Amino acid sequence: MISGIISILIGGIILLGIVFKLTISFNVIIELIIGISLIVSGMRIFKKIKGEYIGSLLFGLILVMDAFKLFPEKLKFWPIVLLMIASYFIGYGLANILSSGKFLFKSKKHHEIEKNIMEFSDNNTNELKKISFDVDWTKFNLNSNNQDQLFKLKSEINKDIFRSNMDFKEDESALKLKNKLKVSNIKIPEKAFMNLKIKKQKEYEIKSNVSVSEIFFDLRDIYLKNMKLKSTASKIIIIPSEFTDSIIDLDLEITSLTVKLPKKVGLVLNHIGELNLKNFEGLFQRDDGSYISSNYSDANQIVYLNISSEMSRLGVQII
Repeated sequence: MISGIISILIGGIILLGIVFKLTISFNVIIELIIGISLIVSGMRIFKKIKGEYIGSLLFGLILVMDAFKLFPEKLKFWPIVLLMIASYFIGYGLANILSSGKFLFKSKKHHEIEKNIMEFSDNNTNELKKISFDVDWTKFNLNSNNQDQLFKLKSEINKDIFRSNMDFKEDESALKLKNKLKVSNIKIPEKAFMNLKIKKQKEYEIKSNVSVSEIFFDLRDIYLKNMKLKSTASKIIIIPSEFTDSIIDLDLEITSLTVKLPKKVGLVLNHIGELNLKNFEGLFQRDDGSYISSNYSDANQIVYLNISSEMSRLGVQII
């Protein structure tokens, strides 16, 4: 990927120089190439927090700013070397703080992680069950079993860090969950944990909004009518329903998505977006630009997956 971006950058610089008759020195070209390469390498911080990624991102930005003369004066060789060392020192320091799970500041009042198990029964005749949740910085799992309750939620949340709310409307068979970071809090928290078990072989509608979270949906044993999910800077794994045709709409930004497709479920995938890494091995692209799985014509059920994404990693695996 980095080599591809470098090639595009070189070609773009040459093209701009010829078309607009710009004079760009060889040193500036080299500085731009190295700076963009370091920024691209540093973007891997969204996948894993490492000091070298943060350092690369900072130093790359410095080189690009210097190339475009955004500093009061052009940087010389030794100041650039010192800025590089400073960038990586800052990067490793930030990575150590972020990965340690410790707080930058400690308040006098401290709440331990609150652990809860909540159960919600279904005593009405509504055929469609509704789930909606809005979470930040949370590990969220959703799966099903043969439990008596409609919903069973296990959570581990630090109330000092998160503002959470859980609401169940029995007359609508609707569960709403919210777990948001407190805007006024300056601490760096450990992720909250939520595990939602739902009753098998019921019909569900799911709506969700997630940010900087890890999401796992195992929907194999439910009747999924439709699901809508909006994600920012998150990691998402989805296993579609094996019981019925379903529609899944995804709006993704800087997100890693893996769809694990059961062998007896067919897939129709529509995708729009830019700057994405796609791994659709085993899928065939049709004339209209959509993708279908090899078992599409013989599948018992079909999942219609509509993805709009920017700067994301998208993958499909057959399981």
